[in-house]
Amino acid sequence: MTPSLLDRGRRLPAAGLVLVALLETAALAAAAALGGAAVSAVMQGDAAVPALLPALAAAAAAALGAAGLAVARAAFAEWFGMSIATEVRERLADHAIARARDGRAASIGVMSARMAGDLVAIKDWMSVGISDAIAAAAALMAGLMVLVFVGGPAAGAAGAALLAVNLVFLFGAGKLLERAWLAVRRGRGRVADVVGHVTLGARAIARFRAGAHVLRRLRRRSQDLQAASVRQRALATAALLPSAITLPAVVALAVVFGSAGLLAPQGLAAWTSVLFGAGLLAGGLAGLGRASDALAAFRVADARLGVLQAQATAGAAATADTDPVLALAAPGEVRHVEIDRDGLTLGRLQSLADTLPDGRTVSLVAPDLPLLNASVRRNLAPSGSQAARARIADALMLAGLDPAAWPEGRRIDPLDPAADPMALARLRLARAIAARPGVIVVADPMLLFDGDLDRHLANLADTHAVAVICARPPPPGTGI
Repeated sequence: MTPSLLDRGRRLPAAGLVLVALLETAALAAAAALGGAAVSAVMQGDAAVPALLPALAAAAAAALGAAGLAVARAAFAEWFGMSIATEVRERLADHAIARARDGRAASIGVMSARMAGDLVAIKDWMSVGISDAIAAAAALMAGLMVLVFVGGPAAGAAGAALLAVNLVFLFGAGKLLERAWLAVRRGRGRVADVVGHVTLGARAIARFRAGAHVLRRLRRRSQDLQAASVRQRALATAALLPSAITLPAVVALAVVFGSAGLLAPQGLAAWTSVLFGAGLLAGGLAGLGRASDALAAFRVADARLGVLQAQATAGAAATADTDPVLALAAPGEVRHVEIDRDGLTLGRLQSLADTLPDGRTVSLVAPDLPLLNASVRRNLAPSGSQAARARIADALMLAGLDPAAWPEGRRIDPLDPAADPMALARLRLARAIAARPGVIVVADPMLLFDGDLDRHLANLADTHAVAVICARPPPPGTGI
């Protein structure tokens, strides 16, 4: 479900992101080298300050160029990451719709957490994380080169040793960071689940006086999320601590190992350049730490989305075969089925496939597919095209409704307690008719009490040659 950077149409932007990051680091290294050389020349007395103004100007220009490239990289990386997040968001929405179509509605909390936290993790890695990792790697190489060039083998060995220690530390912290991010993701999903239920069921919660219980559950889950977030933040910060001691550690190790250039009377000038190199090394390690945290969050999000992908594949395979119920009615025929016979229930009728192997679409009429809080036109002709809108009056009449009483602009509020439930059920039937499917499955309990339903369905089957499967209540005394 997570797009690859090597997919067609994404390779050029990804390569551009790499190039901008490399240019930014090259500009930083040039600024450090030019500035360090100028300062060393002045401190050694080899040149006066006015004579070095061109070199200082070049160093300043390189620093400004690095700053401009940093802004460009941040903006370009954000655009790149958001474009990928948008693609994943659309796939998540499609997956949620597919699960509902298969009768397996997704949890509100889980989906909202994935839409928020998981998508942010994917966006951050694809944009900031990757570019930080590239810039950090280039900065580390530039820092080591500066240290070796101006500080000799001792400074270079000090930088390489510290780099190795940091890399081992980051590698060891990777799994801990992933577990911490997984706990945060789960905590966010559990909190979002309670919030979603409060949002959708606030009236019921208030009516049954369950507010105190819901608030206690929300408080417990919020406290769990808080603890998980603190652990994740502590681990992410700890992963950055070794980079904070880079500069003093390089200086200390260089002194311990010794170097003719550093310990000579004029060695102070060389130390200036060593500090520039150590600064590049520290910045590169800090960027690598941030990228490591972003990678851990991305791996958790990618694994969670991979589970969704597997579920979608399994769901598609499970519904690939045609349910025998759908084969009951031929075009132009109305077939009634008793909902208690052979285990047939309203739930099974409501979970039938949307498309038959022969290409015919299936429209379901059920309260599980509520009307939108919108106009008649938006409910019966979502596309808004003239051809689709022309079907509205026909669908209303075939469903037993007067088009004059239900004009296109009339608004429908399915939650209005004063609304006629039979009219709403007939509107659901009209919506299915307006879609012009090959098969219509009527599994709406309210319509079972419509004395004119058989006449409407027979007229529908004859007019549009559509196959109709209609649920029938069980024999008296057996119950549903």
